[in-house]
Amino acid sequence: MKCYICRFDEILGPYTEEETQYAANDSDLIWMTGIEKDWLTKQEWLSRKNSILAKETAKIKKTTEWFYAKKGKRFGPFKKIDMIQSLLKLKSIDEIKIWNKDLENWTDIFEFKDIVFAVGHENRKNPRVPINETITMTIDDEQNGTQVYMCKAVSLSSAGIGLSHLTLDVTNVKKIDLSLNFLLPDLRLRCRLIITNKKEKTASLSFSHLQQEARTVVMDYINKKLEDSDTYQQAA
Repeated sequence: MKCYICRFDEILGPYTEEETQYAANDSDLIWMTGIEKDWLTKQEWLSRKNSILAKETAKIKKTTEWFYAKKGKRFGPFKKIDMIQSLLKLKSIDEIKIWNKDLENWTDIFEFKDIVFAVGHENRKNPRVPINETITMTIDDEQNGTQVYMCKAVSLSSAGIGLSHLTLDVTNVKKIDLSLNFLLPDLRLRCRLIITNKKEKTASLSFSHLQQEARTVVMDYINKKLEDSDTYQQAA
């Protein structure tokens, strides 16, 4: 469980729950993974943290152990995110079979759309997840100056983000800043364009100089999305 402290507009962290209790001043604001709303005062955080920790602990206890097999050799057990990290190292996922205790038989990896999406057909270096979030994009170019637009974020990895519903051509834009409040209030990341499709109004951006704190926030979000998809599949 990660915590962040906002002190005079500066974001500090991540901290453990115990570290936060001693590091935070009464005037600070605190954000904790598991609280998906606004920043809390220290007093509010202290009153809610135990119930949040209890929910997260219950999730951990229910975590499914995953295995995969290739050419008759079995690998595991893994947490789901750790299995994906292992799969990312393979040259091909074509012959991979997946199993966990909720499955009757070993199952072709391509039956698990979330895992295939995370790994990617070309075995991406970073797992990604589909998302559906409205975000703010600020661009700065010599012709038009600073402009602010709304668009949709449709995929996320620790390396970058996929966008859709673009209302402008970003082909020659050099400075792109994204406000990713769905990850962390007031989180703003500098990006650079990788590829764009003007007809489809989509673009892929990579994060520029992603600091460790921001990387931790992104990976925590990705891991939670993968765990949630795991829980959904079990319930189904």
